[in-house]
Amino acid sequence: MPAPHAGSGSWGHNFSGKGRNPAGPPCGNAPAGGTAAGPAGRILSVTRHVTLGIGPFDLHWFHVINGWAAMSPVLDRVAALLANDAVEIWGAIFLLLWFWPPRRVNRARRAVVYAVVAGVVALAVNAVLAHGLPYRPRPFVYLPRDQVHVLLAHAADSSFPSDHAAGSFAFAVSLFYARARDGWWALLLAGAVAVARVLTGLHWPTDVLAGAAVGTLSAAVVLALRGLLEPLARWLFRLFRFLPPRVGERA
Repeated sequence: MPAPHAGSGSWGHNFSGKGRNPAGPPCGNAPAGGTAAGPAGRILSVTRHVTLGIGPFDLHWFHVINGWAAMSPVLDRVAALLANDAVEIWGAIFLLLWFWPPRRVNRARRAVVYAVVAGVVALAVNAVLAHGLPYRPRPFVYLPRDQVHVLLAHAADSSFPSDHAAGSFAFAVSLFYARARDGWWALLLAGAVAVARVLTGLHWPTDVLAGAAVGTLSAAVVLALRGLLEPLARWLFRLFRFLPPRVGERA
């Protein structure tokens, strides 16, 4: 098994407060207080917090997806890039959409505004969930070392829900406002990021599914209420001195 690369940690790690690791990494559905034996036979201290359980669905599909890590070094590198550098990838996409000529107000630039707001909303929802739900051990904490491929180093904080999936899907769904084609390509990238978080051993499948749901709903709400963001959008357009849209062009 390859040594894990140094990772950047959870997306919005400080924002969501998911860095909390109460009383070490508890495993299973151990009761609050006392100790519990982890699946690798380790005795783990469990106090004050009950863990969020890992069901058969997560175990089965985690092993299927994480098993792909043994297939190809190229796949490992691509998965590690997507899982670790998703923020930078999305940032580069937004910069291209924002500054791509001509420098006129258009739907793509409005979509960037909506996407950023939707991402912030998604991370805020995740923060509430992370604080309100029990600790959930990540796969590399819960499973024995010989049953998980870990491609990135990460803190043993709670895995549910996935910030990377929430942010990525919030961005992708918002970009449908630009063009359907842009939205579909972005959705493909968001799905790849979510799969990569499982393939690299950092998340359970339901972590990224829940994150995807949070991101999608956040974007849907932002797009439905986008009229409230018009002052912000117009201020940004003036700040960057974008020209008005062409006559008859939808913006």
